[in-house]
Amino acid sequence: MLKKIFIIGILIMACCGGNNCKKSLSKQPSESDELKEIVIQFSADWCAPCRQLKSIMKSEEMKNYLKSKKLRYYILDIEKKDKTTKMWVDYSNPTTIPLVVKYSWDKELKRWKEIKRFVGAKNIEFMKEWLKN
Repeated sequence: MLKKIFIIGILIMACCGGNNCKKSLSKQPSESDELKEIVIQFSADWCAPCRQLKSIMKSEEMKNYLKSKKLRYYILDIEKKDKTTKMWVDYSNPTTIPLVVKYSWDKELKRWKEIKRFVGAKNIEFMKEWLKN
């Protein structure tokens, strides 16, 4: 039962954060769904490198790049106390921010699985290279 609740919570959280997304993923990605990978930036308002990375990721160049790669990028403020943020923070355990984590959907485990992560603000060129692999 707890496993099902955790999985549903992770899926619901997948759409929170970046771009003021108000929608929720209420189920696992379907075979036809293009959403197979997501990227989450763990951040805080007071963190200067977080704000720098956020502005880079919200640029038109990066928005277009993410769209072309069929990636969704979400920004979660680790100081928010909502269930969604808490669950992702507990799941990913960010000890330093900004932390950026790329996840893919694992069909067998039926959950988001971490692919890779990095810490710190980076430039557009780094982000494009990091996101494509």
